[in-house]
Amino acid sequence: MLDFTDNVFTRFRSKIQYVYKSQFYHIRDKIIDSLSYILVWYVFNLDPIFLYLVFYRLIGVYWFYHTNDKNVFVFFPDVFKEFLFLSGFKLNNTIYSIVFILKMAFEYFLSGFKLDNYI
Repeated sequence: MLDFTDNVFTRFRSKIQYVYKSQFYHIRDKIIDSLSYILVWYVFNLDPIFLYLVFYRLIGVYWFYHTNDKNVFVFFPDVFKEFLFLSGFKLNNTIYSIVFILKMAFEYFLSGFKLDNYI
């Protein structure tokens, strides 16, 4: 529901052709995602682990806000939807760990991560 507003405010605030690359867009998008996840958690009375996942991601959003470095999302991936989907199945924790690692790998390739920034 909140994703409907995904680009509304950005269109009015900025005349930049490539709005999706701006820090303003990314911060706002991540916060709206997190708020919608909290709403889903509350409405469907989900396990507290889902709320922890949202707050874990928000740490990454906060870090990104202060550094403008998209590589932080490699360490703070958005796994809420994947874990929510998998929660419908009777799976052991190993599957969740594998999904978390795969999501980190996806974020790694998505961001063009450079390890030398962190060594």
